[in-house]
Amino acid sequence: MKDVALFLPEIYLALTAIGLVLGEVGYQGERTRVILATAMLSVIGALLQLLLNYALGAGRYGSLNFVNDGFALFLKALLLCSAGIGLLADRKSQEVSIENRTEHAALILGVTALGMLLCSAVNWIWILVLLFSVQILGSLIFALKKIDFRAIEAAFKGSLSSIYAVFFLSIGVLLFYSITGEFDIYRIHSALVAQSPVPRIYAVGFSLIVVGLGFFGTYFPSQLWAKDAYEGASLPATAFASCLFRLTSFGVLIRVIVIQFAKETEIPGYWEPISTMDWTPVIATIAATTLLMSALYVFRQKKTRKLFSGILIFQSGFYLLGLLALDQVGFASILFGLGTEIFMVGGLFGALTFFEDRRDELNPKGQLSRSVPEGIALLLFMICVIGMPPLPGFIAKFALVSSAARHHWNGLVAIALLSLVLVGTAVFRWVYPWVYELRYKNENFPVSWSHRALILGLLVPLLMISVFAESMLNWVGSSVAFSIW
Repeated sequence: MKDVALFLPEIYLALTAIGLVLGEVGYQGERTRVILATAMLSVIGALLQLLLNYALGAGRYGSLNFVNDGFALFLKALLLCSAGIGLLADRKSQEVSIENRTEHAALILGVTALGMLLCSAVNWIWILVLLFSVQILGSLIFALKKIDFRAIEAAFKGSLSSIYAVFFLSIGVLLFYSITGEFDIYRIHSALVAQSPVPRIYAVGFSLIVVGLGFFGTYFPSQLWAKDAYEGASLPATAFASCLFRLTSFGVLIRVIVIQFAKETEIPGYWEPISTMDWTPVIATIAATTLLMSALYVFRQKKTRKLFSGILIFQSGFYLLGLLALDQVGFASILFGLGTEIFMVGGLFGALTFFEDRRDELNPKGQLSRSVPEGIALLLFMICVIGMPPLPGFIAKFALVSSAARHHWNGLVAIALLSLVLVGTAVFRWVYPWVYELRYKNENFPVSWSHRALILGLLVPLLMISVFAESMLNWVGSSVAFSIW
């Protein structure tokens, strides 16, 4: 019964997704549609069940293929929050046709259920299957846009990248299987500690796993496809999928790094590589490349969607800084940043959707003056994204940079700060015309009070996180501590 209870949140979401599809098949033109209400109730129900699972304590379940601990529960809660925001944002977007909203809601629920399972998986067979499924279903969301071939191209690129990702990961996993004869990451760890693997095989296997996860986490080299996919998809799909891919991939990456490739030191909450081969320079190189390439891409962009796509990829480079610290504070900083990103990206793309749906192509000047509350919210979300105080985007980036600085990655810290300057300059260059054009007074947009409530409502969690940042970081740190490492 305990195993069934631990799987209930995912089962609930999956059954609701199936029910939405069946309901659409049997739709006979009824005037009352309850797609959004049904989906939101499912998300709330899954979240309540997830909180109840916390009381069951840390342990393994599902024939020892999954783990219930604070780290997994925190990531699952973030995924459910992201799903709720994605459902509401989709409802308010004009880029997604009414005919596709049932499919959109079903995909969001289904891929969220798979992502939650992935955050708990500790067996490589399950990890590979779930990663592939999450990427495929997540990429399908890109295609649900009013007639636009770029959206179909975005879905194709996402699906194609999943094939490459699983290919690299599978080779890396098979290399370690050839050494240890195990797919369970805990047993692989024990076998690697008991014997000294050939350094070359170890290095190749580790690099393949990190690069393969990069296709999901949108750090180098996956940023080469992600920016095009994010640009072509609808804004709600981009916001949801980008958060989904980062949450799941960094969840897997952190767990695999800590359990399979690291061991605890004499100091609680600190880890070190288990082999004589120090693999941290590999992570550092990928982080530096991601930060520099995405910052340079953003710096030369003037088109809105390309700029925002580059900023999303830029975030991943910072999360790698927290991974380099190999301590509880670094991991907590990553989770804090991911938690902030859910509301930050959702609000940013929600505010941008408001203006994109109502853009006057013949008279583009003065758009911000036509709806000042949404415009101010858009500027605040942008400030949060580039990491300016006092919003939590600054706190998250400061914590991640500090984690790297404490472990003397000074060159990488310098690259991160330079990248922030480049991205901040690009964002200021993009924002300035919006502020300057306030002097152009145009006819106001028709106000959508529900859309305004969503946008301004997403500012509230960010402001609360800013005020209670220390308490939030302590709570996240406790979630990391309540984990089966």
